[in-house]
Amino acid sequence: MTSGRKRRRGERRKSVRIFKGSILIVCEDSKCAPNYFKALKKAWHADLVDIEVVIHGKECGSDPIQVVNHAIDMYNDRKLEIRDPLSGKVQFDRVWCVFDNDNRETFRRALEIIKHKKFLSSAESDPCFELWYLCHFKVPRQNFHACSDVERSLIQEMPDFERKSAPIDRLLPLINAAMKNAGVLRQEIEENKNLDYSYTYIDLVVSDLRKLAR
Repeated sequence: MTSGRKRRRGERRKSVRIFKGSILIVCEDSKCAPNYFKALKKAWHADLVDIEVVIHGKECGSDPIQVVNHAIDMYNDRKLEIRDPLSGKVQFDRVWCVFDNDNRETFRRALEIIKHKKFLSSAESDPCFELWYLCHFKVPRQNFHACSDVERSLIQEMPDFERKSAPIDRLLPLINAAMKNAGVLRQEIEENKNLDYSYTYIDLVVSDLRKLAR
């Protein structure tokens, strides 16, 4: 004897979309980072990759600690969601916390929390996400004290650059160069502790997205 409601004749079975991978990206800023990651998903036609980009101000605050705590909450919520076989969801393969190094105590505490959570990863930029934009054009061997300094360098590469509406379509073809330049920059800093260059780890997030999108 079977239990549950029987499917009536002519009634369609509910379509369940099965994702081959899932990444959660919780962003501190509301424009640059989320717009870039969403553009990547569209450009790579990653329809079978569940990419959730959470913007600050709606679900969480812009403080690094709040970003990390919200990422943890969303990871735990997903555990409950995937119990429903009709959800089509899978557990997050990786949870990225994207924020800037503002040298506040909350930044250091956020990194400490992430260190003790295996499912969490951080992708911080010093001083801001826009340094990743600059990596699309060169290895930015410089200590930028403020985001405004980075933006001035970006304008030299893209005279029409505006923070609220960066021409992401022009950046995406240069993504391989950006990943290489960001890696070179960090390697030089690691090999020479006297260097006081700014840095970014955004290439690690992009690498994760690319692996799943293929």
